[in-house]
Amino acid sequence: MEYGSKGNSEGATLLAINTDKEKYNPGDEIKLTFPAPENARAIVTLENATGVLDELRINTEKGNTIVSFKARPEMAPNVYAYVTVDSASRPDS
Repeated sequence: MEYGSKGNSEGATLLAINTDKEKYNPGDEIKLTFPAPENARAIVTLENATGVLDELRINTEKGNTIVSFKARPEMAPNVYAYVTVDSASRPDS
């Protein structure tokens, strides 16, 4: 099953990442949604123009995985979310 559209790199795919709203204020909860296989590992990196603000490591769910975090003042005017999913490694039980 494909979870994203194929990119230019062999083996790489482009994930469709969605948010629950278009704009947020500091303190708002942001929900990112992306497709992934069940029990894979995902790294979500939140960045602004000056660098990395946060890194979240999560286990994915079957179908769409939802990641939530709070909007912070340093995320204005823009924050960028980069999601890497590694379906080859499984979390330790």
